[in-house]
Amino acid sequence: MGNRKRKHRESLFWLEAAFIVLLLAGAYVIGSYARAKQNDSLQEVFVADHGTNVVEVTDAQGTITGSEVVDYDELISDYRNILLVGVDARDQKRIDRGANADVIMIVSINESTGKIRLISVLRDTLLRLENPGSYHQGRLYDKANSQLCYTDIADMISMINRNLDLNIKDYIVLNWLAAAQVVDTLGGIEVSIENPEVVRYMNGYLTEVNQQTGIWSEQLDGSGTYNLTGTQAVAFCRVRYAGLGDVGRTGNQRMIIERCLKKVKELILTKPTTVVRAVSIGMDSIATNLSMLELGNLAFKAGDFEIEESISFPFQYAAGEYLGQIYDLTNGVKDAVVARELADNVVQLHAYLYPEAAYAYHLPEEIERISEDIAWMSDVKK
Repeated sequence: MGNRKRKHRESLFWLEAAFIVLLLAGAYVIGSYARAKQNDSLQEVFVADHGTNVVEVTDAQGTITGSEVVDYDELISDYRNILLVGVDARDQKRIDRGANADVIMIVSINESTGKIRLISVLRDTLLRLENPGSYHQGRLYDKANSQLCYTDIADMISMINRNLDLNIKDYIVLNWLAAAQVVDTLGGIEVSIENPEVVRYMNGYLTEVNQQTGIWSEQLDGSGTYNLTGTQAVAFCRVRYAGLGDVGRTGNQRMIIERCLKKVKELILTKPTTVVRAVSIGMDSIATNLSMLELGNLAFKAGDFEIEESISFPFQYAAGEYLGQIYDLTNGVKDAVVARELADNVVQLHAYLYPEAAYAYHLPEEIERISEDIAWMSDVKK
């Protein structure tokens, strides 16, 4: 009897394994074709090329003993950065253009250690735009979230790379429907909400998210611990009132990502086919240059991944009422988040992303000019 049960379990395991292989193989063909189409639009993406720098060499006492030439890009070659964008799209068919970006997140993976760092770019951050035109009323500088609204994901990646001196090549853009479907497929995620005001605003957003996605979830009764459904999780990620601000909202967004990763790590060991469904179910509402096979590989490596830290960018900034007084100076950009010296913030960002390579980083002149422009326009100094 025991042997029969064991053989039955083994049969189920191999059936699941065969199903996963067949599903990923089929998805690879479709995904490769879709990726080829997406890559056509990414040929003109700006990617930072840092070249070589001369750095000082010191001994144990800190005395300079000489210098050496280092290749910064080689030092950070173990890292893979993916731009994750969540769009504020009422039209669920609009994904990689034509909608404001509610979520702008850099997922930085150290592929040699499996450590992940999440960096949320505050959506109202004043940055230099790519390909500004009449749609921006001639503005060269605007809020980061507006780039995708007026152009496309290629320009969005270029904007982040140019302003933050990064080398992002991969991206995932998802709308409310895709995010809700992924969370629901994973079985929901547990979140504790202590502030009843957050719940009140969340319920207000939930009504719209339910209507736009066509997926119905009940409103929450009050503060407490909940297993959030997909649309509830999306509504939670949209709350920036009740004292949260954009920093609090982006913190909640990163928390949802962390909880999803935790759920995936659990399901890989118990229900691997659920992970496959979570990767594939929302593909109609996702734009990416990653193939289904690559997405599947990332999902199944989740057991080796660990989110080490998460933070928002810029680190030092001015916002709120102060900037409301200088509306004209920012060329009509109201209520922007302005970095206190973008150049300094970028140096800090690279030290945060690549701590072991920080000694070799050299800030490019273009970012110094962008930083000076922003300081001049906004009158926000360090």
